[in-house]
Amino acid sequence: MLSEKLVRSGSPISVSAVVFLISALLLSPFLFIFDMSWVFEIKGALVSLHLGVLATGVAYLLFSKGLVQVQGSTAVTLSLAEPLTAAVLGVFVVGEVFSLASWLGIVLIFAGLTILSIPQKTTQSKNAA
Repeated sequence: MLSEKLVRSGSPISVSAVVFLISALLLSPFLFIFDMSWVFEIKGALVSLHLGVLATGVAYLLFSKGLVQVQGSTAVTLSLAEPLTAAVLGVFVVGEVFSLASWLGIVLIFAGLTILSIPQKTTQSKNAA
């Protein structure tokens, strides 16, 4: 994973800054395609700042800091907890209704994350036994 390699050579803040800069440059043409007048209203500016700084910026900064101590593959797998949490909150807070297949998917993702969180024995401990 590219972010994992970048974090090993630079600080998490620098890596997050580069990722967001590249993302902003790639998304900037959409500013001219869609109506962005809502951003210049107080509510729109507050929502934009909340989503940009708190919900996204802080989350990616913490994710980048976590990559220093966790393997990239594990971090990506654990990031599946975010949509799982969003789906469950959608059911219990917003009142969404899920089909049986949706609930089965949630159970499978949760089971996979649970299995991933169980510490594995290393080959050294197996050879010593």
